[in-house]
Amino acid sequence: GTFFPEVYLRALASTGIRKPKKGLLFSSGSKDQKLKFVEVAGSLKNLNVPIYATEGSADHLKELGVDCFKIAQKEIDRNFLINLFQQKKIDLVINIPKSKQDVEKFNNRKIRELASSTQCSLITDTEKSVEFLRSLQLLNQNSSEVKALHLL
Repeated sequence: GTFFPEVYLRALASTGIRKPKKGLLFSSGSKDQKLKFVEVAGSLKNLNVPIYATEGSADHLKELGVDCFKIAQKEIDRNFLINLFQQKKIDLVINIPKSKQDVEKFNNRKIRELASSTQCSLITDTEKSVEFLRSLQLLNQNSSEVKALHLL
């Protein structure tokens, strides 16, 4: 039968958001927001794609045992990040705003502009991001059903 994770992933798929197949850019916001991702760290591990993360997010993911590539603040405004998008190495961005500081606002805007200009899926809300990853985790437990649904 149909249950919430399936319905949620179908709804997101209708807007173009699917499980990443190439790579994920992860920027999880403030410390409080980062803590909300603890319960879905296993889902991040099971994505089986490279995960690129901003500095604080990368440190947090590594503490949770999730391998990722750390993107330094200075690289956000340089060609490294632009190249990741242009070379289609990222197909999903989770970008949660951290603060209203000028540098943070600039970095978030830059990441979102790159995602938009390269038609990359983008999630900007903590709860929606966590639910997306939780749903992937729950449905992965029954992967034959998920593959039949073409959600992953």
